[in-house]
Amino acid sequence: MDIGAVELTLIIIGALAAMLVFWTGVLWLLAGLSGWRALARRFEAEREPEGERFSMASGGLGQVRFNGVLRVWVGERGLGLGCLMPAAFGAMPTLLLPWRELRAVERRKFLFSHFAQIEVADFSRKISLRGAAGDAVLQAWEGQQSRR
Repeated sequence: MDIGAVELTLIIIGALAAMLVFWTGVLWLLAGLSGWRALARRFEAEREPEGERFSMASGGLGQVRFNGVLRVWVGERGLGLGCLMPAAFGAMPTLLLPWRELRAVERRKFLFSHFAQIEVADFSRKISLRGAAGDAVLQAWEGQQSRR
């Protein structure tokens, strides 16, 4: 059986469309399981947050880990969180968590790494951020606390 160029093209387009649908479903599932959509109902950013920006950051929301796919902003208005994928296909809109809505930001250590653990008011899951983004959040939180 000989597959022509048209058939091969259709197979490739179909495979790409199936992958897009699959990963969109995965993102929607992760957004629901992690609590991202619940936070978005309260804290969806109207535009990209201002402040120091960290791309390809790693962290977690509840039990869901996001390794190397987070965008983080640390600014005067608060902590911004987003996903590197193009608006995560609508599943994970960019968030802006105002400093006044954060109840605690603490340095935690697990094995050989440290991270910032963030508690949001009226939200049962904790946010964690590792590396430079976590360090920046800790530093900004300490600055916010000294102003109170």
